[in-house]
Amino acid sequence: MIYSRYFKSGHRFYVENVTEGSEYPAFESLRATLVECRDLDFDLRIPGLSEWQGNLPFSGGDTIELVSEVFGVAVRLSARFQKRLASGIFRLKATGDLKLFCRRSHVRYDLPACYGFLHNQEAFPTLHRRWLAWVQVLQHGVAPEHLVTLEEGTINLSGSGLRIEVDRAPGTGDLFLVVLQLEGRSTPVCALSEAVWSSVEGEIPGQPVRVGMRFVEILEEDRLWIDRYIRRRWWCSQPIPPLP
Repeated sequence: MIYSRYFKSGHRFYVENVTEGSEYPAFESLRATLVECRDLDFDLRIPGLSEWQGNLPFSGGDTIELVSEVFGVAVRLSARFQKRLASGIFRLKATGDLKLFCRRSHVRYDLPACYGFLHNQEAFPTLHRRWLAWVQVLQHGVAPEHLVTLEEGTINLSGSGLRIEVDRAPGTGDLFLVVLQLEGRSTPVCALSEAVWSSVEGEIPGQPVRVGMRFVEILEEDRLWIDRYIRRRWWCSQPIPPLP
């Protein structure tokens, strides 16, 4: 397949590491922009990894999927990491055919929750290490209050991301380390999330800012649990149709 017919310089992807067997199996999804496509080689600029030092979060043995859209259709392509070309630019080699797929819609639901977040402009490598450390201590029973200040409020949650309120508007692409204490779960959920949009209701100074985020890194078991939990909450909230 001649991939350059479909992907030109500037095309946007999500790079998802779908390797199985790690100690903490996680869903990982990083934004990337195509620099050049040549034969099976994809040279991608991945902003989140531009400052990464030492071992990368993926290696030559990892299974990676490039997820994008072509002519309005969702596509995915399996690939393997080849090498780092320059700061933030990486070469991946396609290992399979281009596949069309139907994006699974994630049910979103407003619900009360206890949550906290860290937003301090740290680079992705630092936040990645902090996320992994927080996941480990939370799974060993450390209370989330020891990591971040928690507050109660209404959030909008799905298996792909969430919406919360913050004091000031973030930039698009800003990273948040979010901890969620949800009903029916003994262990809090910890996720590294990326701001996608933000908005303020009204013109009153000091109004909280609503921020929509997508999950960048979250344990796969937590993501699946959230998806099932939200679908159950949504289903139970639907009105019962009258008997005929």
